[in-house]
Amino acid sequence: MPTGLRYITDAPGNTLTSEELDNEDVMRWIWFRPEVVPALIKCRGGGLRWYTNETGGVACSPGEFTHFGLNRLGLVTAYAYDIAKLPLWQQRIWSGYNSAPEGGVSKELLSSHVRAEVADTSAPEADLPKILAALDELFQRAISSPLFRHHASTDYLVSSINRFRALEPNGLFSLAKDLMRIVADRIDTAMLQKLVPPPKGEKWGSLKSLEKYLATICSSNSAHALLGPLFGAYDLRLADAHLPRYELAAAYELTQIDATSPPLQQGYDLIVAVAGSLVDVGRVMSGILPPEHHK
Repeated sequence: MPTGLRYITDAPGNTLTSEELDNEDVMRWIWFRPEVVPALIKCRGGGLRWYTNETGGVACSPGEFTHFGLNRLGLVTAYAYDIAKLPLWQQRIWSGYNSAPEGGVSKELLSSHVRAEVADTSAPEADLPKILAALDELFQRAISSPLFRHHASTDYLVSSINRFRALEPNGLFSLAKDLMRIVADRIDTAMLQKLVPPPKGEKWGSLKSLEKYLATICSSNSAHALLGPLFGAYDLRLADAHLPRYELAAAYELTQIDATSPPLQQGYDLIVAVAGSLVDVGRVMSGILPPEHHK
């Protein structure tokens, strides 16, 4: 029975039916607006996983991941057959975001499909949990205590971090809020302040406490600079509470986000900035460990 669905397949806007695209031997590609990914993962059983920096799998039911790529314009590209073979109810979601082909096919997706070569890149979303675990291990070895306190919702929050969230209204600020929930809000401030107590009358938050501790290992200026993106992300989490414009501009600068770039790029840049800052903290901590502690 015909699905009645048609997909744009070329620049002039010509379309082919789902049935015409359901042919694995004919290599065709389809383009979608990036909003298709949040729409899919919000379904019951939906999910997102990353294979490389620009490719991943998205599902709107358990275990049924569709390989996709992001091209240079931020459009989602997928192999036409992979879409056409999906159940009708899933195709209806995809087709609602079908767009004209612009920006070419994702280079990393092409590499995988055409040359069977997986790009040697990784997504910051996939790197983040590894970075958090590595930091805990470094602090455990250096000061006999992990940097982060575990929370019941940590794993869920980490899994929810993705660049597509910036596509929603105030999505960048919501993304910053959850990033800080798994970073700033979990820092063991009491432990750090035992090592470097605040002067009488001063109150330090978690990030300031970490900065002061790091300043015992490197210079104060270096400690402040390497935590800049985290302070910027912390300020962004407050932006939906009407942060003054000059403070918002400063937060964008600290996180190295171009406020004029597309939302998807801003979400990506925010995650990269936070992950990069944490990697820098790890490098500082690695420098104080004796050689036998380095892997």
